[in-house]
Amino acid sequence: MSALRSEREQLQASIEDLTQRGGRIKLNSCGNSGDKKRLCVLVDPVAGRFGNAQGGEIYMIAKGY
Repeated sequence: MSALRSEREQLQASIEDLTQRGGRIKLNSCGNSGDKKRLCVLVDPVAGRFGNAQGGEIYMIAKGY
């Protein structure tokens, strides 16, 4: 129960941070019909890619920012 409370507090802090930054992130479930659905976010491809592609860490700007 304590771990769940801690996770809830962390999630609430993330929500408050996004709200303060004007968060308008659009989330969805993505995947092919046979694949497990995963959380995905709508991005702005024109804004570019960031991070280390060779290391598998690619970041993109969420649409609406």
